[in-house]
Order: sequence, then C-alpha cells, then structure tokens
Amino acid sequence: MLSDDQIERLLQENQRLIRENNKMLKKMRRDAVIGHIMKVIWVLILIGVPVMLYYYFLAPYVQQARETYQQIQESAEKVKGLEEQIPDFSFEVPDVNIPDWAKSLLAGENNDTNAATPMETQVQ
Repeated sequence: MLSDDQIERLLQENQRLIRENNKMLKKMRRDAVIGHIMKVIWVLILIGVPVMLYYYFLAPYVQQARETYQQIQESAEKVKGLEEQIPDFSFEVPDVNIPDWAKSLLAGENNDTNAATPMETQVQ
C-alpha cells in the first residue's frame, strides 16, 4: 500500500495537473470565443464592403442610368403619339431605272443563286 507521503505527493501532482489543465481549457475557450467574434466580423466585412461600394460609388451611376431609361421611354411614347397624329404616312420610292437583279434582291426574291451580279456581267 502507499504511504502517506506518496499519497500527499500524488495529490499535489494531481492538483498541479488540474490547474494546468484548467488554464489550457480557459485559453481554449477564450480562443474559441475570439475566433467566433472574428468570423462574425469577417462576415460583416464581406457583406458590408460591397454594400458600401454600391452605395457610395455605383448608386449615382445606376440612378443616372434609370433616369436615362425613363427619358428614352418617354421619348418613345411621344413618338407613338406623333405616329397616331399622322394618319396615313406612306413613303414610296420613285420609279427609277433599277436593274432587275437589284429589284429582286430588294424584294427578297434572291432564289436564283446562279444569277449574274453586276460585277459578273461586266466580266463576261
């Protein structure tokens, strides 16, 4: 069996280890809390910086683009209003001496891929 001195020495060693363990646990807990706070700060920075950049730098440009878009819409509505005021506006091309190949090209009747173009007729 163990003597009283050995038991006393073991108890002191046990207390020393308990204190050392307690200090390490407190440090670990403090580091965990600080780490959690740092993560929260990091997330706030990741969310806050783009919002601030938008608010201070991009917002004026976005607002200007919106105003320009609204002006374009208003102008388009005015043009539609003018279109309704002009009852029958038609534009006819005067009858000019246009070659047949050009007439078919303008009419979208370019079915004949072997038709001679002006360059080909000059070469022949």
